[in-house]
Amino acid sequence: MGGQMMRQTMAKNTNFSGLSRFWGLVLFACLCAAMVHFANRHYLRVENPAALRNGISVITSDDASYLRPALNFLESGEWKDSGPGQGAYVRRSPGYGMIYTFFVALFGEKSGLEAMVFFQLLLWSFAVGAIPYLGRSLGLSERNSWLSGFFVAAMPMFYGFLSYTLTEALTPSLVIFFYTFFFRGIKGGEKLLWISALVLGFAILVRPALILLVLSYLPYIRILRKRLVLLLLLASLPMVLWQMRVHRFTGRVDLHPIYQADAPDLYRPLHRAVWDFHKMTGQSGQTFHTSMNLLWEAASGNVSEDYAVAATIGALSPSVSQLIEKTDLTKAYHGYINVLRQQMPFYHAYESIDQELTGEKELIATFNSFRREYVGQNPFRAWLVVPVKVSGNIIFHSNLSPYLFQKAWRGNFLIEVLRWISFLVHVFIFGMALVAPAKRPSKESWSLLLPAMVFFFYLIFIQRGVEERYMLPFLVPMFLVGIEVTAVLYKKSAVLMKKE
Repeated sequence: MGGQMMRQTMAKNTNFSGLSRFWGLVLFACLCAAMVHFANRHYLRVENPAALRNGISVITSDDASYLRPALNFLESGEWKDSGPGQGAYVRRSPGYGMIYTFFVALFGEKSGLEAMVFFQLLLWSFAVGAIPYLGRSLGLSERNSWLSGFFVAAMPMFYGFLSYTLTEALTPSLVIFFYTFFFRGIKGGEKLLWISALVLGFAILVRPALILLVLSYLPYIRILRKRLVLLLLLASLPMVLWQMRVHRFTGRVDLHPIYQADAPDLYRPLHRAVWDFHKMTGQSGQTFHTSMNLLWEAASGNVSEDYAVAATIGALSPSVSQLIEKTDLTKAYHGYINVLRQQMPFYHAYESIDQELTGEKELIATFNSFRREYVGQNPFRAWLVVPVKVSGNIIFHSNLSPYLFQKAWRGNFLIEVLRWISFLVHVFIFGMALVAPAKRPSKESWSLLLPAMVFFFYLIFIQRGVEERYMLPFLVPMFLVGIEVTAVLYKKSAVLMKKE
């Protein structure tokens, strides 16, 4: 009897200790994130106030497609951004905007934006609180699991977009919650298994690329059995409903329907054909957009057409001029400016384009032929050198995106130390992810790695227009796998040393 009471008392003390550590970690994560983002806001207000929306969140070029549909819905009951054409109804999946709608409806536009940023910060803090439980599911020791949680909370490289109105302000938290509920559900918590599917469904609606997270189910096919189909249906239902809307307005199914034939701006099918050519040559997304904006300015009459074309060709890899005649390139880019010039009346009138533009279809075929010729004559560069270069751009940086670290505190000794630590941690994360398959990782590790690495290879071989934030949703899971691999290697080396 006394022994049973002692065990019950010990269990209560253990639970209390775990609960207090959880709340301590949540509070620590909240304080760290708040200090970074409020300091970042302060310096932007002083040094670059135009970079802030209502003095609250960091402005991005994607704000119109994320925020405007919510505001229009509250004003008119219609979910669309303010652009002309069918793309306005479906340009972005509505997950992020739905949350923003909720806060604006409650507090108004300005206070709702403040509430949205606070919600993002709070959601991240609770997600960090779940990291030790996710670590334990991976087989990490209690100590390493909690240390990992506190480390993530202290490192701004994991939460650089909490004061932005971008999906990366939500998706890292949603991914952590999905895996935490999923692994705990696998181990017997049936309700948590279904909750994980709901979280996944919403995460996909926020960021369609997260549909790759369904690959996390693969290592558990035998365990899930009949439940797998229902889980997949539950997780995919929100996106299926959204794709029905996409098909209604565009006539096709498309996770990212940014290129529309009735759009009066740059984002038309011709733009996609030009990008498909440029990215295979190794040009970065930033350089490409600079070139396209220059062609747009030429079509507007703001810069010389000859200058814009020469600058665009000059920004291409030298390998292009060795394979494609400069006269052909010059003719093609002049033709592109001519198409853009035809768009101008529609663009300035804010109207969709309901007619075929002269020469556009032929130019699409021309740039597609450029791409085929370049890849056919230079496959080694297109399929190996360029992907290696893109992977280097993804891996080799500190991931410290806020203005605070890039401008305001740049050069400060402590910040430079943080930058180097962040750089090394970022390289460690990807290095361990590549090493992990050779170490026969657990089902849990495979579950974390499969979607992350498939997305990584998609970025380097297909998408190629890399921004550092694209891998952010997968960063914490990959970090935990890295810790697990390190622990396994340490144990094996310790055993070998004892044998010697």
